[in-house]
Amino acid sequence: MATELSGIRRAIRDPERRGITFGLTGIGAARAQQGIRQVAESQPEAIIMLGFCGGADPDLAVGDLHVASCFKATGATGSIAADPELLSVWLSSARNCGAKVVSGPSATTDAVAGAAAKSQLHRSAGVASVNMEDYWAADTARALGIPFVSVRAVLDDAATELPKHLPENPDNVTRTLAGLAVHPERIPGVLHLARLSRTARNSLTRCAPQAIDCLTSSRPELLAVPR
Repeated sequence: MATELSGIRRAIRDPERRGITFGLTGIGAARAQQGIRQVAESQPEAIIMLGFCGGADPDLAVGDLHVASCFKATGATGSIAADPELLSVWLSSARNCGAKVVSGPSATTDAVAGAAAKSQLHRSAGVASVNMEDYWAADTARALGIPFVSVRAVLDDAATELPKHLPENPDNVTRTLAGLAVHPERIPGVLHLARLSRTARNSLTRCAPQAIDCLTSSRPELLAVPR
């Protein structure tokens, strides 16, 4: 979403000259697949999925980074490996920035995962984080022969429940405010979510420019795609 990308857009100057294209996919499997197919039309050398995730590993705090080594999904068999070069660059760059970063599998779910679901996935599948797009984005990129990696900042840790009534499109301020006017009881949850989002976004923004600099020095066309 735009809120996940906004800080990186400001931090990376003149992206077109550097061979970088930014795009949005939206939330969920269908949008992720469609978004990857659309950006693939520009024939990128690599795709980076940037966004937020839910922490499944209890050691991950809000703002920590997860660079998934492979992607799993509920209802899907097997896993899809991240591109090893992209994975290595992002892990080293994040550490150089002083961020806490882990690797390991991620799990893509059909709906926002609560604390119980995150804990169960961590125990049963060994995943460090959960999201709603990565497996399907990685599967589409693999089918198209495009190297892929996902870099996620933790929005909600393993013990945190996100508000039950999430804005359908938090980037649409007018619609979000209209919804809160009708349901003012949701305001505290939305304000808490905004604070979590700010922490996660700042973490992504701090580390992304260095990693992209490393990659674009050898890759003239790099496509960065947040969810």
